[in-house]
Amino acid sequence: MDRQRTKNHSFLWGISLLLVWFASSCGGAENDPASPLTIEVWVHSGQEAERETIIDQVARFNRSQRRIRVRLEVLPEQGYNAQVQAAALADDLPDVVEFDGPYVSNYAWQGKLVPLRGLLSDDLLDQLLPSVLRQGSYRDRLYAVGTFDSGLGLYGRRSL
Repeated sequence: MDRQRTKNHSFLWGISLLLVWFASSCGGAENDPASPLTIEVWVHSGQEAERETIIDQVARFNRSQRRIRVRLEVLPEQGYNAQVQAAALADDLPDVVEFDGPYVSNYAWQGKLVPLRGLLSDDLLDQLLPSVLRQGSYRDRLYAVGTFDSGLGLYGRRSL
């Protein structure tokens, strides 16, 4: 599988897992199968290629089944974290929110995130980079799983 398809598959799987978990915790959707459960997802606008990938992934998820609908809201990059923080303080967060890893501990500390224990298979956890697990954890509990880890390039001249 090439890198882009792997990234797409990982994101879809992650969103699917969260959506299925959310749907199973909401009894109301099971009472009326004709009416799909709508999940609100916030993402920041980010780079164009990333934004287009997320929009495509959500569209494919929505086409893949009828039980759950994702309503994606792409928010402007500028001020995204401030908007998420304000929504967290007002207890008005969406069902799923995308944010940068350094904010995990703050939202977990505020009690705005639910630990993912029991929602992810041991096989999946074994495949994650240690840095992804560390960044998504707070007080030894996993709250978030990044789609990918940041890259860093170093350059040096041997002669120096």
